[in-house]
Amino acid sequence: MNCINFTAKEILPALLAREKVQTIRNATDKKTGKLKPPRYSVGEEVKIYWSQRSKSKYFSTDTGNPWIEDVLQMKEGSGNKKMFNKEMGRVTITDVFRVSMQRHFDGGLNRWTINCPDSTWKTKDLIVSITPEENDMRLFELYKRDGFESESIMFNWIHKNYDLDKEKHFWVYRFRWNKDEKAKR
Repeated sequence: MNCINFTAKEILPALLAREKVQTIRNATDKKTGKLKPPRYSVGEEVKIYWSQRSKSKYFSTDTGNPWIEDVLQMKEGSGNKKMFNKEMGRVTITDVFRVSMQRHFDGGLNRWTINCPDSTWKTKDLIVSITPEENDMRLFELYKRDGFESESIMFNWIHKNYDLDKEKHFWVYRFRWNKDEKAKR
């Protein structure tokens, strides 16, 4: 079963509350610079992890940092909700589409552009051309579904990790949390 791993502390509260129902992932192969096919497909069940490569099994709900083992031993079984299991549950992919993003530095201000380059995708939430200044409801949906508090936090995080000074392509995966799967906390 495929997995989606998260480490961005900016989205942790939404992830813990299961309000995060989308992830944006790089669509460009690092070696070749060519567009990669989507990793996940509609209908596929995927495991959700927090800091999957960490040796720690439990993490702080406040910071996203690993719990120290002796603290864990004192807290485990006490019903304390200040920690969570790295395996957060399972989701089903509901929609997959590609977007491109770029930063434009305009008179000392960042201006962000998102485009949906292929209008033939069958998605009910097709993104055509969005800038934060337009205050478009579709942009609100994009950053809220992804678990960010605002579009500027989302764009700044993506820019910090992917350098949007040049246009970059991303796969947007939307999902729903499986109801029969309880979060391991």
